[in-house]
Amino acid sequence: MEEGTFLAWFAESNDEIIATSVLSIIEKPPHLWNFTGLEVYIMNMYTKPEWRRKGIGSVLLEKLLEEAKQRGIHQITLHTTPDGKLLYEKFGFKQGHHEMHLSL
Repeated sequence: MEEGTFLAWFAESNDEIIATSVLSIIEKPPHLWNFTGLEVYIMNMYTKPEWRRKGIGSVLLEKLLEEAKQRGIHQITLHTTPDGKLLYEKFGFKQGHHEMHLSL
């Protein structure tokens, strides 16, 4: 966390955490589609059931994508549950073999 490669956001209501999201920056060997080798992996996106379908996950995901853009990172991956898949598709993620991908 001190290196700034693992960042977390959360939403709260009445001093209670109701949703979380985490961005992890991963360095892989550079290649033709990613000259820097830097990628973002999104994990631990979670909203308590009673708070779902209120736009909270979308706001947190927007924050993660903004952070990636500010850092000049264009390759983003994540794993999802069937319940979360529609949210990521709304933001342009495409299903791969094992995970979803987004190129900014």
